[in-house]
Amino acid sequence: MNIARDKSTGEEIEAEDLKNLTSVDSENYECIDEKCRIQLFPCSYKKHNKTRPYFKTAKGVEHAQICSFNQYTILLKKARSGNIGKNGIIPYPYPSKLVVPTKNTFKVESELPEDSMNEDSYQPRKGSQSSESTNLIKGNRTVTAIGQIVDFYLNSPFNRDAPLQLLNLQTEYRFAFKRIKGRNENQYNGRKIYFGRINLSKESVIETVSSLEVKLFEFDEWVESRANNYYSVLIEELTIHNKKRILSQLEIVKNEKLNSYGESKKNAYIFFLANPPETKVPYQFKAFESQVVCRYDEILPTQHGLRV
Repeated sequence: MNIARDKSTGEEIEAEDLKNLTSVDSENYECIDEKCRIQLFPCSYKKHNKTRPYFKTAKGVEHAQICSFNQYTILLKKARSGNIGKNGIIPYPYPSKLVVPTKNTFKVESELPEDSMNEDSYQPRKGSQSSESTNLIKGNRTVTAIGQIVDFYLNSPFNRDAPLQLLNLQTEYRFAFKRIKGRNENQYNGRKIYFGRINLSKESVIETVSSLEVKLFEFDEWVESRANNYYSVLIEELTIHNKKRILSQLEIVKNEKLNSYGESKKNAYIFFLANPPETKVPYQFKAFESQVVCRYDEILPTQHGLRV
């Protein structure tokens, strides 16, 4: 499990944030479901650990049968290989809304037809979600970072028609993500969670006191048998904590890729919430605040004729 509740503060914490805490109290975490609350133990969070941090239960201890978050976690594992059933994911606490406290305001943008831009008009795909389950949308999880949203996207290729609100943009998972790949001929439009393969070289990250620029493996085109115009993502106004978090994630996914021993379908990716590149810097994305995560995974295509 990659999320737990801090007993002392009552706040949720993602396992990846453990590496950046000054100290970690191994007795201080529990399940986030208020109907469960079993103790969870942090693992692989020390500086020398190469694998991704996570939480686990004590040996022989299981989540309560009515623990909805554990049920969601189990469903998410099944969702990689097929549709998860007639009720789909909606009755469970999947991340359906991103809220970020910010002084910036955005205009509402639409990636869907006008009549598909609200919860009431959302129609589940036949054989996926029942009409009754759409009433539960408002009960799903509101998150303040994109990590859980990215994990749902990666693990649910059959259920990417689930509703998602990115700040004030109402859309669906299938429309909210865009892979960076190939020529920049107006293919990057609107605010989305963009993602691309990370350049694995030692010089791939340019670091300043409060910013990071991450060079990608993706590029615009071949010119005279050489890659030309590599893409990058600029992350500015970083706090010390978020800078350490992103650098830690970059190191983890790079190590996972370098130690993959020919596991060709997986790769090291960076995901970030951003607007398209500006005309004056057409190959540089600017991430929205610190909405950035890294994952080592295979990008499964969206199923049932839906686009990635």
